[in-house]
Amino acid sequence: MIYEIVKRLDSSKFTSRILCFYGPGKIGKKLIFEGADLKHSIIKNKYDLLSICRFFNLIKEECPDILCLESSPLVLFWGLICGRLAGVPGIVTFVHSMKMSGFWTGLKTYIVERIVLSKLDRIAVASNAKLESLKRAYKLDASMLVLIQNSIDIVRSRGIGDISRLKNSLGISEEEKVIGMVGRLAV
Repeated sequence: MIYEIVKRLDSSKFTSRILCFYGPGKIGKKLIFEGADLKHSIIKNKYDLLSICRFFNLIKEECPDILCLESSPLVLFWGLICGRLAGVPGIVTFVHSMKMSGFWTGLKTYIVERIVLSKLDRIAVASNAKLESLKRAYKLDASMLVLIQNSIDIVRSRGIGDISRLKNSLGISEEEKVIGMVGRLAV
């Protein structure tokens, strides 16, 4: 999601800055390679309490109008606290799924998310099912939730045309077989 936001953002109207708590990962490395402004490794280890100060200072320095948080409990919790203290006007997240593995991990995750999600300005979701489950599970007001459906523009995709040209534009040789997959199908 972050890759799509950064790549599709109208750079004549908006400036994107990306902060990663840990290393940049594959997507971050790709964004750095493509010239994105990405700061990473804010947290040195799980006991690094100074990382909260580094995170707050980066937010304060950048003065963003909107802080878009990745939906993990750690990022949501510290992002909300630092964002509010830094005076960020809008704090949002995009929720694909809420994973709760194991009883204690699931319980801690649920408690953090129950507290934090209700304090955000907006929560974007990719399906009606996720929207309804968040309203039910976390008792969220419907006005906080925004449905942004992931979809395929069938009209735009209809006339793909020459498959070999399409493969070439994606860096795939003509001999290679291509298999498509839908990772999350939501209704």
